[in-house]
Amino acid sequence: MKLYKFNELDSTNKYLKKNHKSYEEYDIISAKNQTHAKARRGNVWFSSEGMALFTFYINPKENFNVNEYLKLPLVAGVAVINGLKKIEPLDYKFKWTNDIYLNDRKLTGILLEKADDKYFVGIGININNILPNEVKNVAISINSVTQKTYDIDEIILSIVTEFSELVKKLENGSWNEILSEINELNYLKDKQITLKIDEKTVSGIAKNIDSDGRLEILYDNEIHHFSIGEVLKERIITVLTNENSSLENLERLKNLGYDPIGVYFFDSNNNQDDLQKIENFTFENKIKFEKVFMENGLKNEGENENLVNEEFLEKVDFFCKKYRTNCISIEKKFTNEKLLNYVEMKELKLYN
Repeated sequence: MKLYKFNELDSTNKYLKKNHKSYEEYDIISAKNQTHAKARRGNVWFSSEGMALFTFYINPKENFNVNEYLKLPLVAGVAVINGLKKIEPLDYKFKWTNDIYLNDRKLTGILLEKADDKYFVGIGININNILPNEVKNVAISINSVTQKTYDIDEIILSIVTEFSELVKKLENGSWNEILSEINELNYLKDKQITLKIDEKTVSGIAKNIDSDGRLEILYDNEIHHFSIGEVLKERIITVLTNENSSLENLERLKNLGYDPIGVYFFDSNNNQDDLQKIENFTFENKIKFEKVFMENGLKNEGENENLVNEEFLEKVDFFCKKYRTNCISIEKKFTNEKLLNYVEMKELKLYN
């Protein structure tokens, strides 16, 4: 196992797939920066200096069948967590099928690709990097939690060593032991989620990862098993006001297993103490938070016509698109005909 370091590559996965004949199994290609980083399903993964960005490959194994190879992303997830814990023991969680989460935010992405009869494992971890503002609500770095600076090479070697040891366990028939560890780290367990499979979606309560590496989802009073799909923990754009009841609703939604995004609409008449209270609450409860200044004012008068106005609906539409959700929550007293027409037109789910 050797570590080869580059200042910049378009993609560590792409480079190693093209040049793998020059490297051995478990040799590591690492880059300070990637210019065309790719995540699973072709999604773009931002890349900045201070991340651990690396790829390695493994050769085919004699006693592996197709099912064993399908388990490799799960094995990689456990390897990342075990490797990180040896450096910084935080409460890392594994999100099926290929992400590591910390404090309810994405820390790591894992991409597994097959080429030339080899399996390439690409990993990106937010370590020392400062995250762009636009992703701070959904991503996290270890440095932002501990305020420490880490030796990235040490972390990479720790993780790849863990991966090689877990593959040996898998070869020796110890999958159930690995699976038990995975389920102890299962981020989705008992959460309300939506699984997107091509153009179809199913919603239910996530349960264990089964012996074939499939995610169990409880819906229609039965356990269903899924080997592929994009997990969308159901996000709800939750409109916040100065009243305690809106914060209680936000907390309730989180406790029910949803992923609420608190959005506080304010104008020049709002009290800064109220804003600070909401910011403190969302921070302490690890809830994503957005604040929006309403140029035309936000007043609770009469039948609340001035709360749900065109500007308000435009902002709601913006956040639904930003967080890729069609779910909103607003207190019943603020629900008027204009809002209901908007919900129907946009085919949204309204929680109140």
